[in-house]
Amino acid sequence: MSNIVLDEEGRSMEHSFCFNASVSPPMWMTSKSIVFWVEGVSLGLTGVIGIIGNILTGVVLSKISLKNVFNQLILVLCAFDTLFNAFSVLEYSLKKAFGLISYSTPIYVILWPKFIYPLQNITYSASLCITMAIAIERYLAVCHPFFVHQEQSLGGNGTCISFRKRTLRYLLPALMFAVTINIPKFLEFRNFVRSDNETYIEPTEMRLDADYQFYYINWTRMTLTAFLPFVLLAFLNSRIIFEIRKAEKLSSQNLQGDSRVSTNRREAKLARILVLLVFSFLFCNLGKLLLNIYDIGSLAKIRTCTEMGLIFRSPQWVISLISVNHLLVVMNSSANLLLFSVIGTQFRATLLAILHLRPTPPRMVIIQNGSPVFSRQMTPRPRWNSPSFNEHHDVSLIVHTSVF
Repeated sequence: MSNIVLDEEGRSMEHSFCFNASVSPPMWMTSKSIVFWVEGVSLGLTGVIGIIGNILTGVVLSKISLKNVFNQLILVLCAFDTLFNAFSVLEYSLKKAFGLISYSTPIYVILWPKFIYPLQNITYSASLCITMAIAIERYLAVCHPFFVHQEQSLGGNGTCISFRKRTLRYLLPALMFAVTINIPKFLEFRNFVRSDNETYIEPTEMRLDADYQFYYINWTRMTLTAFLPFVLLAFLNSRIIFEIRKAEKLSSQNLQGDSRVSTNRREAKLARILVLLVFSFLFCNLGKLLLNIYDIGSLAKIRTCTEMGLIFRSPQWVISLISVNHLLVVMNSSANLLLFSVIGTQFRATLLAILHLRPTPPRMVIIQNGSPVFSRQMTPRPRWNSPSFNEHHDVSLIVHTSVF
């Protein structure tokens, strides 16, 4: 360190990206205003609105129907998005931007290493994995409908149990992956008590290990939580869009009352919601992907600074992009209510009724096995003489359980 020449801003004359940790260059002060307005004001408002919106989305879905896989997965997605928004508002708005809490806050300093920090990562990964699960479910429903219909027929009379089992087939692998990939996050930081009897947070040896940072933090997480999800969701989205357009052309040539046409249209409406969800995810997580790529390219510089006893500081545009990325990710987790309201007419009507902005839409009662089954009134009345409703179809098929 004694042979290293620094300029007046604490920057190495040999490597301009390395700084003395005790010196803050003036340009870094400009990021404070960005943090305040982007991560403090904008993210805080978006996160709170998103929490309310996700709760309303869950209430509306429960009012309409939870007897299909898509609705159940969306409900779980809203739950994890709500938790992620809560952690993000706590971390970025209240702590980083406004300074209302800090690592010296008694309860916070104890909860952060083993609870707040790992769970924030788990909730983000869970939202990501459930989004991919929904995309796969819609891809199978739209692109391989015969496979889905065959799977549904295996449920027999236990229709509700069948839906739950099918939901768990998508949900359990997603949650297991989200938890597994974040297990190391529980081991990255720990509490310790100094001689002044105060509790502090320090990184563990594993977190400071260069190989751990290179293979897990950079390559593993970038591949599994950024690059592969982008590729998979882009592929599934393109296939779904192609099948929707093809189905619309074919349906225009069929009879209006054909039950298969009605089913295809219903599946297409659900798929359009998925398309919007994926576009929202890809756009709002693009900054995260760019930052991960930048981190990979900066590994050599980081090691150079570490060997010199200095710290690596990214350019101002990277610091600003970090704040914008945090806001975009929270926006993505807050968009469920808006996306459903844009496409779903029944969802929108039910939401307005819950908010007392429109009368509750009447429902049609169908007697099935001696018990009343409620269905929305806008459902087209089936033609009982149609060959689509023969002995090979259960009467319960006329009760549409989709949201729209």
